[in-house]
Amino acid sequence: MSDDVIGKFKDLYKSVHDIDLFIGASAEDPLPGAILGPTFACVIGVQFSKFKHGDRFWFENEGYEGEFTQGQVTEIRKASLARIFCNNLDNIRTIQPKVLLKPDEGFISSEEYVSFFIFKFLIY
Repeated sequence: MSDDVIGKFKDLYKSVHDIDLFIGASAEDPLPGAILGPTFACVIGVQFSKFKHGDRFWFENEGYEGEFTQGQVTEIRKASLARIFCNNLDNIRTIQPKVLLKPDEGFISSEEYVSFFIFKFLIY
C-alpha cells in the first residue's frame, strides 16, 4: 500500500494489530493482473481450496458414490467459464477466455471462441 495510506493508518490506529482485517486488506495494492491485494487473495484462495477438497460432490474428488469416471473428468476439464457464458447468455458479442482474470487485450468474439477453444487444447 502507498505511504499515504500507511500514514493514515498510523494516525488512526495505535498499533498495526488494531487494524480490522477488512479495512487493512481493502487498502492493499492489487497483485499484478488482479483486483485483490495479497491478503484477500490468500483468504479467498484458502476458502476455495477448502470448498473444493471438502465437497464430496466436487467432480475431481474420488471415493464417493456416484463419482465421475476418468473419461468424464477429462471432458469436464475441457469446459471453461467463458464457454458456459457463450452458450447460455443472450446477445454476448465478446468475452475474454479467462473470465475471472482482470480484463485485458485478450477479448475475442463468441464466434471466434470455438476455434480458440480447440487451439487451446491442442497446444496444452
